Amino acid sequence: MADILKMLTRASSTATARIKNKSALNPILWLIGIVTLPSFGLTVIINTLWLQIFFVCIGGLPILIAIFSYIYFMFTSPDYLRSEEFHIKKYATEMIGAKGQEFSANADHLVSIANPFLLEGETIENEESK
Repeated sequence: MADILKMLTRASSTATARIKNKSALNPILWLIGIVTLPSFGLTVIINTLWLQIFFVCIGGLPILIAIFSYIYFMFTSPDYLRSEEFHIKKYATEMIGAKGQEFSANADHLVSIANPFLLEGETIENEESK
């Protein structure tokens, strides 16, 4: 049983390290990882029926909240579902090409908007190899 818990812990830590998309749903996705996985794990370990039902309900609640939140944001404000990187590029592009203003950006500005990792001193080859 301890091997299963170690395997679940290792799998969840590698999965959370891979989360790259930062949107409005990110906190609830973390809540799913923090609450749901242990609750379902305790459901398997515990033999008392009413405790199993309790932990299934507690573990299922963040999943239901995530589904409801996704559907809500999908219809009311889909911009919240997009990544932070998308918003930065969108606003920077809007600032450069705003109507009625002179286009004053040079090529370096456009490259830094399209490839923000170049600002951190990385090269394109390093980013593609990740």
